[in-house]
Amino acid sequence: MIFKEDANYRRLLSDRSWDPLYSMTEITDYFPAPLAVLRTMKSDVVVGLNKDQLESLEADDPEWRINGRRGIIQFVP
Repeated sequence: MIFKEDANYRRLLSDRSWDPLYSMTEITDYFPAPLAVLRTMKSDVVVGLNKDQLESLEADDPEWRINGRRGIIQFVP
């Protein structure tokens, strides 16, 4: 399955405020098939980052989650 857009990403994650370091694989383990997510960042909901990525993004742009300047691609086998 391929999910795109911010709203579908939020639906996939129940539009909850997860810890960004939490695993996308663990959250979506209910899903019956592999999935890919393509998204422009327009809301606070995000998971699957590592600590270095999160620290770098926070230092570079405090509004990186909501300003639409960044995107994310994630794959869950």
